[in-house]
Amino acid sequence: MESKTDSWLYIIFILVFLFLFLSGIIPELWHHLKNKRKTLVSLPKEDQKGIRKEYKKMYCQNLKLLLKGFFHLK
Repeated sequence: MESKTDSWLYIIFILVFLFLFLSGIIPELWHHLKNKRKTLVSLPKEDQKGIRKEYKKMYCQNLKLLLKGFFHLK
C-alpha cells in the first residue's frame, strides 16, 4: 500500500513533466541531442574529438556560471 506522500510525489512529477513537455523544453532538448549525435557521427574521427572537447569546455563553463548564480559565489 502506498503512502499519501508517495502518491503526491507521483502527481507532482507528472505535472512538472507535463509542464516541461507542453512548454516545449523537453521536445527541443530531444531534437537538439538527436541532431548533435547525427552531426558528430557524420564527421571524421579527428573532428569528433575536437568538437567533443569544445562541448566539454562549454559545458564546464556553463556549469560554473550556473553554480555561481545558484550559490551567489564571487
